[in-house]
Amino acid sequence: MNINQKSVTIFGVYAISDDEPYHKKDDFFGKLNKEITKIGNGRELIILGDFNGRVGRRTNHKVVGPHGEITLNDNGERIIEICESHLLKVTNDFYKHKDIHKYTWTQPTRNLKSIIDYVIVRQQTTLQINDVRTYRGITCGSDHYLVKAKIIFPFRRDTREETNGNYEHTERIESKRYNLDSLITGSTRQLYRKRLDEKLISITQNNSVEEIYANIISSVHSAAEEALGLRVQVQSNNIWWNEEIDCLIKEKKNAYKKWLSSKQQQDRDTYLEVKRTTRQKIRTAKREIWDKKCQEINTYLGGRKCAESWKFINKVKTSEKQTAKLQLIPMNKWKEYYEELLTENRQEYATISPT
Repeated sequence: MNINQKSVTIFGVYAISDDEPYHKKDDFFGKLNKEITKIGNGRELIILGDFNGRVGRRTNHKVVGPHGEITLNDNGERIIEICESHLLKVTNDFYKHKDIHKYTWTQPTRNLKSIIDYVIVRQQTTLQINDVRTYRGITCGSDHYLVKAKIIFPFRRDTREETNGNYEHTERIESKRYNLDSLITGSTRQLYRKRLDEKLISITQNNSVEEIYANIISSVHSAAEEALGLRVQVQSNNIWWNEEIDCLIKEKKNAYKKWLSSKQQQDRDTYLEVKRTTRQKIRTAKREIWDKKCQEINTYLGGRKCAESWKFINKVKTSEKQTAKLQLIPMNKWKEYYEELLTENRQEYATISPT
């Protein structure tokens, strides 16, 4: 992908366990090494995921930092070897944090913990890595914690041309998302073409190449906004959501945070009980909503409200999580458009009176 004019490749990795036979680990890390080699050195590289390896900690080392854990295993040595051969580094160990913000995997029942989830980048990366740490408060149904890396992609300014001591550059167009679905309608396509034609007329051959380019880009965006409208991101609402479920979810989060802090078995049991109750309530609410809607459909079909049934069915079939909101064109604008479209402006033929 390209981010701020930088070519970036991101690998998601799930490595085999350190307990696996050596030949299987050789195959896996050999494939990983091969894929990294394919990328070359011309792109930024970010490798992240569950490596199932413990790389330990070292001082004055280019691959591993001084703030990791002590333990080093075979998978960890393989990770370090790959990083050294491709000039990469494990970013987790270069930032000082409390232990609770270092370890990425825990097993409370056996009192086990380790750092096995990593964010790996190039040693000479142009990206700015500000921090890497775990977040225990995010409940994702796993014994792994969320690992978050704060990465800044430096912004590269547009290339400027120096003319008589003055710097000129093309004005950047604000990124917008248009309601492209409306182009399915023929009248909307025709309206867009008309708006675009009107705006492109102003471009003359006397303009410079940069001015012509800027005018074309501006015309395309302006015509799209007028004819298509903007696509507005809206949050989808679950029809089964209610205040009771909202309170239970908040209670579950609080119970989880309390257990993380105390590590007491009683608090863990409380969290699991609230979690179980919340799931049951959500299942019940969903089932009740579906039963109600099915009854409504059964009542409407064949009656006067058949259209409402199909409206609901189509809503259920829709998989999109966002709704395209069209900025409607006023009726007077439509009137002016069709009057202009249907009015002939041809010159009348001169009528010659018989002599």
